[in-house]
Amino acid sequence: MGTSESAIVNGCKSLLAACLVLGSFEASAADVTRRPVAQTHRPSEDASARPLPLPLPSQALALPTLQGVMAAPVASSGRPAYVPGKAGDPAAGGLEAVRLPTTRAPVADVAAPQDYGTGLIPFNTSRVRTSASSSTAQVQFPFSAAGRLFFRVGASSAWCSGAMVGKGVVLTAAHCVSSFGTRTLYGSFEFVPAFDNGKAPFGRWKAERVYLLTSYFDGTDACAAAGVVCQNDVALLVLTPQRNKLPGTTTGWFGYGYDGFGYGTGLSQIDQLGYPATLDGGNLMQRNASMGAVRANLAGNQLIGSLMTGGSSGGPWVVNLGVAPTVNGTAFGAEAGRNIVVGVTSWGYVDTTVKVQGASPFTAANIKYMMDAACTDYPTRC
Repeated sequence: MGTSESAIVNGCKSLLAACLVLGSFEASAADVTRRPVAQTHRPSEDASARPLPLPLPSQALALPTLQGVMAAPVASSGRPAYVPGKAGDPAAGGLEAVRLPTTRAPVADVAAPQDYGTGLIPFNTSRVRTSASSSTAQVQFPFSAAGRLFFRVGASSAWCSGAMVGKGVVLTAAHCVSSFGTRTLYGSFEFVPAFDNGKAPFGRWKAERVYLLTSYFDGTDACAAAGVVCQNDVALLVLTPQRNKLPGTTTGWFGYGYDGFGYGTGLSQIDQLGYPATLDGGNLMQRNASMGAVRANLAGNQLIGSLMTGGSSGGPWVVNLGVAPTVNGTAFGAEAGRNIVVGVTSWGYVDTTVKVQGASPFTAANIKYMMDAACTDYPTRC
């Protein structure tokens, strides 16, 4: 690395925004924290797991408005780009469905989505399940690539949400693997794709290595609200194969977009997936649809309207969710890449009537940089 590039990397420690604008420098290996994972979590502890609380800013943040986000689009930090995902092959087999000893919440065949909160960003939240007794949709791609992430915080068990972005790579929030600025990791990470009311249709998978940006790990990340509304609340986990198999071969995996992908008009249509504790006890996957917008005054974070709460942290924000139709006599629009994750659930407002959540921006300097590092270290997991 040359002298000028070193200056840029060192500048990231104190003014990360400058690095996000550049987004194309060769950063040093020290900018990504790689840590092995100690495994002490037992499946029998799942029943006592608690949702990791959604980070909330200590100071009041100005409420977003629909009119405000439409009137104040934020310029992209680089040229929008994405890396495609891949549908799984159920015929590949090799994955054993298991039943987990998780406490089940009563399931009624109803859905009561919130139209909007005081944040005035419309949304609709509902189960991925099509009925109380059928989990067919949840075990099919792309929903099969999302799941619940179990881990330990000290002596306690907790959960977040996450998504496959490779055959053996899981995307989640950095606050689901480490408390901001403490330079310590949580432990015993296990990912359950398509977790469904106590069942693991594609098995459960231990993580052996965690990747997150050092700026988040050591507390130097640029934040609009200290440790909560930050630029790099993003992390990756590399899963350990079982009998030479990886879950993504069967579940499929999402692609990921960065540097403004999906926000070509300044706004985006976002589908958020996750396991919030306040909806069906966190035992069923939830899908939330909302308009997304980027706010420069919130460290470039994306905002959506949402009914989700703690436990949804780390869940994917997806553009163009679903299986593409066959088109005749027309054509897809711009930025039509399917099932592309452009953020993960990061934080919410203290006032629960606001019904708005935020996500760190995906850039070449965070998601792509970490994926490149993980795939260099573990090429067969990507």
